Amino acid sequence: MRRLSPFTLSPTNLGLRMWKEKQFTVTVTSTFQSCSLLLQVFGDVRVHVGGKAVFDCVLLGSPRPKVCWLFNDEKMLFNDIQIEDTADVCRLTIPYVMPHHFGTFTVLCENEVGRAVASAELLPL
Repeated sequence: MRRLSPFTLSPTNLGLRMWKEKQFTVTVTSTFQSCSLLLQVFGDVRVHVGGKAVFDCVLLGSPRPKVCWLFNDEKMLFNDIQIEDTADVCRLTIPYVMPHHFGTFTVLCENEVGRAVASAELLPL
């Protein structure tokens, strides 16, 4: 066989020393998928009222997992927090902690292949 292009091959009949070419195209599609995986997870945070709290994690997955943050096992309704979700880092920042922020924060990362969950407490100091 001789190579004509990256995905086209041509078989040869070497016994007759003649080229008998039949061209065909091979299509390669990526089927790589991986479950959601948290490579780095956050731990409990202790902070004074008025302080800053940050929960961040590094995630991996293909296709890219969808990220959802929960507070005390409920979808968060705070309007005084910041959530960043970049290519591989998910970060929740509370710039000015108030008493209503103390509790359990959970990040849920999920794609078609699987899910990963991490939780930690925000505790008063």
